[in-house]
Amino acid sequence: MASFHQLDLGAPPSPAELQQGMAALRRAWREWARWYRGSERRGYDLDLLRELSRRDFMQHYRNQRPFVLRRAPAFRCVTRWTADYMRGVYARYCDDQGVLAWAAGTALVNQADATDPRTVDQNSVNVRATLDWISSVFASADAGGQPRLYFRGNALPELWADLQDLPDWVLAPDPDWAGADPAVSGVWSGLAGSRTLAHRDPWHGFLVQVRGRKRVLVVAPEEVSSLYLKELVADRSLPAVDFVAPDLARHPAFARVKVLEHVLVPGDLLYLPPFWFHDATCLDHAISVPTRVRASRVEALYHPIRIDNLMHGQPAAW
Repeated sequence: MASFHQLDLGAPPSPAELQQGMAALRRAWREWARWYRGSERRGYDLDLLRELSRRDFMQHYRNQRPFVLRRAPAFRCVTRWTADYMRGVYARYCDDQGVLAWAAGTALVNQADATDPRTVDQNSVNVRATLDWISSVFASADAGGQPRLYFRGNALPELWADLQDLPDWVLAPDPDWAGADPAVSGVWSGLAGSRTLAHRDPWHGFLVQVRGRKRVLVVAPEEVSSLYLKELVADRSLPAVDFVAPDLARHPAFARVKVLEHVLVPGDLLYLPPFWFHDATCLDHAISVPTRVRASRVEALYHPIRIDNLMHGQPAAW
């Protein structure tokens, strides 16, 4: 994962671009603060939308607050991605030794035990293990005592093609919006109980829930001083407090933090603005597709959240 300092920001913005971008960010910040501070501190769900135009996304949600889009009919991947279909796609991408050829950034890991022999290094995923894993995720039986294995794979070309019915405010670029990039999109799957611990990212994040349910806990960047950030781990600062089961004796300030919660179901599309903390747990055997849109130069350099964090002595790495 890239830190802020590793982002490719291109040439410095022109004075006109900077003035326009800063004005847009200030408007977004004011709208976000009005919404956030006016709601209850606990038990508040994310906005659940049935439709959203590009204009409304850009004006009312971008850089302001997360939401879930639940569209009907569901996205193509929800109905098309069966076990047989996905096994067939991945089986086409193997070399003579049975290793997944399209494997950069791919890993099958045991979240509880890194020494598990099924845990494999990135870039060397065995196709047999991948195909067996796909069958496991689509199995209807409960995970029971099985290890919490989690598969992080790439959005192979056939799978990315199945995502082209996502909204244009995800996919379509314009001068101020890069659009989703298949090169940094993935297919993540995990057995029930698998969890991604709380962290934050410096880009606009989108996640399509394809199979199973996933609970997401989301905390605004404004709460950073109450999250007890640890030292840098893998080039980013992570909260020491457990969002799911906080130890309030050790982390008392977290009691005042507003935690937004939502259970994603197949067909849901989650949006997370840059720098929002998020924690996710698979409630069932689940498949999700994360993709992202790179923050603009002005957003990355002058986002009010980042400036506020730096002024209060918070780490600059994400």
